[in-house]
Amino acid sequence: MKKPYLLLIAIGIFAVFLGGFQYIKTFKVPSNNEIWIGYNRTNKSRSIIDFKRVNLGSQSKVDKLEEILLFGKTIEKPKVDLGEYDIQLSFKVPDNIKSYNFLIWFTNNGALIKMNRLNKFHAYISLDNQDTNLVKEIIQYKKS
Repeated sequence: MKKPYLLLIAIGIFAVFLGGFQYIKTFKVPSNNEIWIGYNRTNKSRSIIDFKRVNLGSQSKVDKLEEILLFGKTIEKPKVDLGEYDIQLSFKVPDNIKSYNFLIWFTNNGALIKMNRLNKFHAYISLDNQDTNLVKEIIQYKKS
């Protein structure tokens, strides 16, 4: 009579162990995506974009960054001077299924993002201060 209970307890412990292992494994998976940031610099009246690869470490940071940038508040006509953007952010995915390129203007109220997908303009996205600070932290933004 006690053997079935012991067997169920052993299976339960084993299932909890495997679930915990899988949970930790999902957050420790290295990212396949490459994130490149281009800082817009002006040199002798020429605009130069200086691209640098950013190592985010884990896939969860890449997913969080994608979520913020793709699902922000879409706006029709921005009220920001779109002359020179602050940074250009590019996702380079090895399997080439999806490709994103973002132009980002940082403002006092957050950020304005122009999203290009497959070399075509897609949308303007507005971020609040909280999401803007999170993006800056994830990409390790350095103000020039």
